[in-house]
Formats: sequence, structure tokens, C-alpha cells
Amino acid sequence: MKRSVCVLLAVLGFAVGCDYRAPLSADAEIPIDKAVLGLWESVPSLEAPSRLLVIKDQENQYLIHAQSGTRDQYFRAYPIKLGGIVCLQVQAVDLAKGKIMLNENQFQVVAYTVANNELEIKTLNPAQVDQTLPDSAALRRAFLDNKDSKDLFTDPHLFLRVPVKKGMGQSQTVPGLKPIMKPPAK
Repeated sequence: MKRSVCVLLAVLGFAVGCDYRAPLSADAEIPIDKAVLGLWESVPSLEAPSRLLVIKDQENQYLIHAQSGTRDQYFRAYPIKLGGIVCLQVQAVDLAKGKIMLNENQFQVVAYTVANNELEIKTLNPAQVDQTLPDSAALRRAFLDNKDSKDLFTDPHLFLRVPVKKGMGQSQTVPGLKPIMKPPAK
């Protein structure tokens, strides 16, 4: 049984949780976790998006499409490391007027586990790291102060991997397609 556990910071804004005004880190230097790639469907009893499509945008960045009914949302995500914890920074993407624009103040924080074709996502607890903190430095201090708390992440959401039909394959990248998102500035 392959088990992959990482803490994801600055979360999937659709999944529940509190929006943060700033990212924990703008450094996107850690390779993505390929176990997360693919199509995921929420367990019906949970209030979460119906589907998540997680694709590789770059070696160190995902593009996530979340669909719930007729509502679509897009996110840029990249792994980071803070206080010895490997994390994923997720930022909302605004597709207004046909342009891809990052929402500069819509970040969240999650932890995830992938095992046995299940993806569990937990959100950062705002009682541990206040969502009204003004900047990345304040968020990092609060996160590091609480990183050992068993209540740092709460509100689990479970997704099941949607099987790939035989013969369709599961491409990780599209040859010749340039990444749609630029890596964050350092």
C-alpha cells in the first residue's frame, strides 16, 4: 500500500476552509507528487466539489479544475516545505475575460493523504492560524508556532480516484503544450 502524506498550504478555496490574504511561500522548487494526479470524485456524503481534475502544469506545479454542478473553479498549486513539513500552496485562478489571472488574495491551507485510490484533504484550522493575518511572514510564524498541534488541520473531505478506461492511458503532460501558468516570482 503506497501512502503519501504531505501538508498542503494555502488551500483549495472550493473545498471549505478560510481564505488567506497571502501565501505561506512563493517558492515553487519541490517536484509535484504524481500520486495526486488524475480525476477524483467526492464521496457523496461530504459537502465538497463533485470532481477534482489534478494535472501537471510544470515539474513543480499543478493545475486543478474543481467542478460542482454547474460551477467551475481553477487553482494553481505547488509544493513547498515549511518547518520540516512538505506542503502544497494553492491559489485561486480567475478566468475573467478569457485571461488567466491569479487571485492575489485567495489562498488556503490543507493537508492531504493519498492511499488505496482515496484522497483525503483536511483544511488548515483558522483557530490555529488566523485567516486575518496580514502577510506571509505572519502566517509562517503562526504556522510554525502550531505545527505540532493535532488540531492544525481539520474538516476532512474524501475523494475517490475515477478509474481510467482501458486504452485511454493517463498522460501526465501534453506534448508541445506550454504551461499555462508562470512559476511564482521569487
